[in-house]
Amino acid sequence: YMKKNNKDVEVIPVIFVEGLGNTLGKDVVEKNNPKSDADLKKLTEYVYRTEYNKGVMISDLEKLVKEDYKEELRKLSGLPVPKAREAITEFMISNNIGRKIFEIMNKPVYCRCGTEIVVKLLKDQWFLDYSRSDWKELARKLLGNMRIIPDEVRKDFEFTIGWLEKRACARTRGLGTPLPWDKKWIIESLSDSTIYMAYYTIAHKIKKYRITLSHLTPEFWDYVMLGLGNVEEVSKRTGITADVLKELREEFLYWYPLDIRHSGKDLIPNHLTFFIFNHAAIFPENLWPKAIAVNGLVLYEGKKMSKSLRNIIPLRKGLKMFGIDIMRIALSSTADMGSDVNFSETLVKTIGETVRKIFDLFNNLDNYKDETHGFPEKWLLSISYKMVENVTKYMENIELRNAINEILFMFTSNLDEYFNMVSAENRNANGRILREVLITWLKLITPFAPHLAEEIWHEILHRQEFIVNEKWPEVEKAKIDELALLEYEYMNRIIEDIRSILNVYKGEPKKVSLYCVRDKEIKELLKDAIKSNGQSKTFMDLHRPKNKDEARLFQRIFNESLELDDDMKKLALNFDIDETSVLGQLSRYMEKKLGIKVEINEYNLKIKELYKKDALPLRPAIIVE
Repeated sequence: YMKKNNKDVEVIPVIFVEGLGNTLGKDVVEKNNPKSDADLKKLTEYVYRTEYNKGVMISDLEKLVKEDYKEELRKLSGLPVPKAREAITEFMISNNIGRKIFEIMNKPVYCRCGTEIVVKLLKDQWFLDYSRSDWKELARKLLGNMRIIPDEVRKDFEFTIGWLEKRACARTRGLGTPLPWDKKWIIESLSDSTIYMAYYTIAHKIKKYRITLSHLTPEFWDYVMLGLGNVEEVSKRTGITADVLKELREEFLYWYPLDIRHSGKDLIPNHLTFFIFNHAAIFPENLWPKAIAVNGLVLYEGKKMSKSLRNIIPLRKGLKMFGIDIMRIALSSTADMGSDVNFSETLVKTIGETVRKIFDLFNNLDNYKDETHGFPEKWLLSISYKMVENVTKYMENIELRNAINEILFMFTSNLDEYFNMVSAENRNANGRILREVLITWLKLITPFAPHLAEEIWHEILHRQEFIVNEKWPEVEKAKIDELALLEYEYMNRIIEDIRSILNVYKGEPKKVSLYCVRDKEIKELLKDAIKSNGQSKTFMDLHRPKNKDEARLFQRIFNESLELDDDMKKLALNFDIDETSVLGQLSRYMEKKLGIKVEINEYNLKIKELYKKDALPLRPAIIVE
C-alpha cells in the first residue's frame, strides 16, 4: 500500500533473525514484489512464522519505549520470540495496559443450516465442573471397564479426562432445551445429548400411553431410570398407573446398559468424554455403557468433507448419483474404525461392476448343471466357509473394511479362480455347489446391501420371507477342507517359483517339468527342521550328517524350513501329501495360468545327475525347456 501510494515509512527493527537481519518484513516485500493480496498474505505468513521460530528480540529494545517501561523491555532483549511474547503479554495484562481477546482460529465456521457461527463471552454462564477429582476418578473407572474401538484411541479419552475442567453447558440462542432452573438459557447441544440414548429405550412407550410433559416429573425419571422410590407413591405423584411405570422400568432395563455408542473421533475431546462423565455421575455401575466405537471423518476423493468447508454431498444427492446399496458398500469398504473414510467415485464404479457381475451370476444359476465334485469344488466350499468364519469375526470387531474386502473383492476373486479351474478341466461349474456358496454370500452382504439382497432373494431365488429375517450363516467346519486350502496355496507357491524362472529365462520356453520328492525320510527331516524353530544346532543335534553331501542336504532342508510361511509349515507338519499327485491333478490349471505346458514327475537320482538340480519337500526341482 505504501509503495503503491508513493508514501515513505520508517522501518523500526524489533526482531532479529540469524542470516536474515532485523527488517525481514521490508526485505521480503522488496525482494518478491507481491502483485496481489494473496501474494502479500503468503509473505506475511512467512515473516510471522520465521520470526516466531527463529527470531530473537533486538539488544537495544528499551530505546523504543518511554522511561516507565525501559526496565521491563531490557529483560526482553535477546529473548527468543515465543518467550518474549509470553513475558510482554503477562506484563501488559498485569499493568492494565492490555487485555486478552479471543479469536476463532479455524474461522469461518458454519452451522449445518449454512449460517456463520457467532461466538461470544457471556455473563452469568452456567458450567459443568468436570475438574472435580472425585468425578474424574469415576469417569476413569467407567472408561477402564469399557471396550474402546479402536483401542488405540483409549489414550485420547484418558488424556481428555485429565485436562477437562469447567465446561459451559448453556447458550442464549438457537434451538434446544431450556435450562430447567434458568429458562433464559438453552442447554448447548454437546452437553444436552450425553444420555439421550437412555430416553430412546422408553420413547415408544411414552408415546403409546400418551404420557404428557406434566407427568414426566423428577420422581418419574428417578423410578424409571434409577429404580428409586415406591412405585405406588410415584404413581400418585405422576398420575401414571403403577403397571405402566413398571412396564417402562422393565423396558429400560431390557435395553440398558448401552452396548455400544458410535460417534466421530473429533468428539473425543468433548461429547464422547461428557458421555462417560455423565453416565458415571447419574447411573449405577451395572448400567454404565459397555463400549464406544470411534469413526473417522468422511473424505471425498481424498479431501476433507465437512459442514464448515461447505463441500458435503447431501445424502439425497449421493443416493441419486450412486444408489443406496452401492453407497453403503463404498462407505463401509474404506471404514477402518478411527480412520477417515475416503469416498471415491472410482471405487463406487468398481463396486457397481462387481455387484453387477454377481447379480448376473445369480440370474444364470440354472445354466450350471455339472455335478462333478472335484478339487475345485472342495476348494470353493472350503474358501467360502472360511469367508463366513472371517467375516463373522470382522463384524463382531466392527472391522467393516475387512468384512467388505472379504465379502466382495476376495469372494469375486475366488469365484474367478473356481471358474478358471473347471474351465481348465474342460467342464462346467457344479450348479449345486455354486448355488450353496452364492446363497451364503447373499446373507453376508445383506447388512451392507439389503435392497440388492432382497431383490435377488425374492425375484431370482423366489423365496417368500425376507432375507433380513434369515439366520446369519454358521461356520460349517465339516465343509472346510483344510488340506484342499493348503494344497491350493502350495500350488500357487510353485507357480510363483516357475514365473520367477521364466522371467529370466533366455529363449522361448516350451515346457516346464516339475520333479517332486516322495522320500519319506527327507520329509521327516523337514518336519524336524520346522520344529527346531530356527535353531540350527537343535536340528543338527537330531541329525548328524555322515558325509559332505548329507551335510549340504541337511543345511538346505534347514534353510528351506526358514523360508516356509505358516500355511506351508502346517502342510508339512500335519499332512503327508503326495506332491506328484497334487500337482498332477492341478497341472492343467497351472498350464492355463502360466501359458506353457507343465509336466509333473517324481524326483530321482537320474534327474539330479542329468540337470544338477536338487528337489526338496514342498520345493520341486523346476526344469524349463
